[in-house]
Amino acid sequence: MDGSIDWKACTFVPEKTVGVRDIIAAAVLHFRLTKSDFLSKSRRRELARARQVVMFVAREITPASLPMIGRELGGLDHTSVLFGARKIAALIADGREGMADHVKAVRDLATSGNPKAALRMRDAKSRHAALEAVAEQEAEEAIRHSEQMAKLKRIRELAGAGFIATDKEGRIL
Repeated sequence: MDGSIDWKACTFVPEKTVGVRDIIAAAVLHFRLTKSDFLSKSRRRELARARQVVMFVAREITPASLPMIGRELGGLDHTSVLFGARKIAALIADGREGMADHVKAVRDLATSGNPKAALRMRDAKSRHAALEAVAEQEAEEAIRHSEQMAKLKRIRELAGAGFIATDKEGRIL
């Protein structure tokens, strides 16, 4: 060996380029949120933590700048992104809230497979489940209605046979 480096052997080619949007989709999927809630201005803890995880992972695995990450997260300032990423780093260092597990899950979802497709699939399943629930409620209502109609028919039959007192117009007394 003459000391030269085989650059072709050293070249790293990522399997897939991961963007901030991929990480957002992975976080929405992992934390079981809606994308609209995730990108809202709400400061609820579960939403804020999920956004902060995205900030941390995006800084870790993408070349995106702080302002670019902030824009993808609904127009946040770059200092908010920096604070969020540092907050998650501190929580991981303290070992609190299982944050390392959340970060790993979001990172794995974003880098392997297609989190956007998985998110669309989850949303489709949710819509399907909602439609099934509505159909089931309507079927139960139809059964109750038919039972009520059968009772009314039986009462009319009894009234017609003289077992139940009625007025001249056929109304039950």
